[in-house]
Amino acid sequence: MKFRWLGHSAVELEDRGKTVVVDPFTDEPTKPDVICLTHGHSDHVGSTMDLARKHGSKVVAIFELANYLRSKGVDATGINMGGTFKTGDIEISMVEAKHSSSITEGDDTIYAGEPCGYVVRGSRTVYHAGDTSLFSDMRLIKELYAPDLSFLPVGGFYTMDERQALMAAELLGSRVIVPIHYDTFDVIRTDLELLKENLRERLLVPERGKIYEV
Repeated sequence: MKFRWLGHSAVELEDRGKTVVVDPFTDEPTKPDVICLTHGHSDHVGSTMDLARKHGSKVVAIFELANYLRSKGVDATGINMGGTFKTGDIEISMVEAKHSSSITEGDDTIYAGEPCGYVVRGSRTVYHAGDTSLFSDMRLIKELYAPDLSFLPVGGFYTMDERQALMAAELLGSRVIVPIHYDTFDVIRTDLELLKENLRERLLVPERGKIYEV
């Protein structure tokens, strides 16, 4: 399995002939077969509509967010917690996250269902936590899926900070931890020193747009 970090929380996974992109808030070029959305905030939905229309990408999201996207002419499938979407030989399972989710249109705030994370299973198993705080049931994600690699938000303010992410890494047990959702805005700037000191070789701080193999 190959991956690229596309900035902020946007991640591209390539495996078994399929390209899956999570939360495409990015200007990096990508051509996804499937787009997975963790929630409805603009810094995660990003360019979903444009990408889906341009490339014919299938969008997977929580039921309410998928309904909203379908109303905009996007090919979206709504699943829910514990559900699994299959594309070729790739399985994408929706897991919980602790956050909020809404869409802003003008002066209106539209409910976009519950936030979520995803476990993507192919030649490797990858967990994308989405936007979340630390929660103890991350140990169940380890027991059920044993992710080889986990993408964890670390910037604080809106999500886990480094200290919470360090505990999340221990609950999940992944051999590789990739930090996301930091430094994009002033309030989520962090130096990663706590993670570097404690996770050592388990921590992979990616270059934006660079291809990594796991």
